[in-house]
Amino acid sequence: MGIAIHPPAELSRGSVIDVGLHCPHACRFCYYKMNEGKDSTRPLATADFRNSSELFEILNCFPLHGYEHFDITGGEPSLHPDIVELVRHGCMELGIAGRLITLGQFLLQRQYQGYLLADSLIEAGLSDLLFSVHAPDEKSFAYATGGSLARLTAALEHFDSKGFQYGGNTVIWGGNAQLLPQIATKLLNHGFYIHNFILFNAYHGWNTATKVDDMQVRYTSIVDPLTEAVQTLDEAGLAVNIRYAPYCVFPGLERHIVGLSGLTYDPFEWRNRACSYNKPPEYCAMPLPIGSAYGITKCEKSSNSGIRIIAQRGDAVKIFPEKCAMCAAFEACDGVSPLYLERFGDSELHPYDEFIMDGPLPASRTAYDRAFSYKKEPFADMLAHNVISKTFN
Repeated sequence: MGIAIHPPAELSRGSVIDVGLHCPHACRFCYYKMNEGKDSTRPLATADFRNSSELFEILNCFPLHGYEHFDITGGEPSLHPDIVELVRHGCMELGIAGRLITLGQFLLQRQYQGYLLADSLIEAGLSDLLFSVHAPDEKSFAYATGGSLARLTAALEHFDSKGFQYGGNTVIWGGNAQLLPQIATKLLNHGFYIHNFILFNAYHGWNTATKVDDMQVRYTSIVDPLTEAVQTLDEAGLAVNIRYAPYCVFPGLERHIVGLSGLTYDPFEWRNRACSYNKPPEYCAMPLPIGSAYGITKCEKSSNSGIRIIAQRGDAVKIFPEKCAMCAAFEACDGVSPLYLERFGDSELHPYDEFIMDGPLPASRTAYDRAFSYKKEPFADMLAHNVISKTFN
């Protein structure tokens, strides 16, 4: 079949090869872009890729740690000069399933030894792709990313013609929050088998209110469009995930939500470090105890607006206002980001009286079979697999 099933209560067996931050795109919500002044001396468009020999060494370490699949990220990894050979080494020589994360702008524009890059990647054994689809029309796509939806669509159609299925990401921000149903409809025209809706979080360089006014939107303003988009995709047989949302604001969508604690058990989560460009390959490949950095600790403090906070995840990456104290979903939930609470308060939160868990995850999540399947071979029919799963009926 070429399809792997990940046991929901087990740690991810996924990993990442980070080829460097070089990227010509201009995504408005990019975290790396907002870090340029602090962590980088040059814009991403002129940043370097990581040395290929180090990338091959990182890949060579992956089997030693039991990783069964890896993502290739950047930057824009399709522009790395040795991307085909990296894929070939990881997928064909090491036997690990590989997935390329891309905006899809160069797969039909670049060539490798006289062949389209898209075809060369398939020939090299690439098993999956994860396309960024942040808008449903040319104008809004260009505004959000600086790229071309026509180029992305051409790449999708090319892989469709090969019978190659793939996944997608949509970051939810102020510019597309009301366009989610249209994005979902567009996905149905192509070979997507999984899609992730990722709520924008005001992290890193975005952590001041003046920078997030057009980025971060109220949860309640996206309930209706997100619910419609999820239902459209779910009914068509796609696996659908919502990342970094408190459960109580999106009633009926609980099985789709993957928060910081749930990442530990998500089959696509990376077990090793990304962005460690100045560290040796062995360090970059070493497994991290995913999730432990985001454990809940009790605390007693107040937000700047006077809301009492009773707990936090990790180093206050997410926090819990007092009204969450008696919520039945407390241990599984993310809470909210500090800046979100500062801007919008806690009136949207409605604690659960009952919330059924199945081990470390919500019972509704562990029963959502299709969220725990991933491709191991290029032409695996994931949609057919999803349709026959028990959660489709």
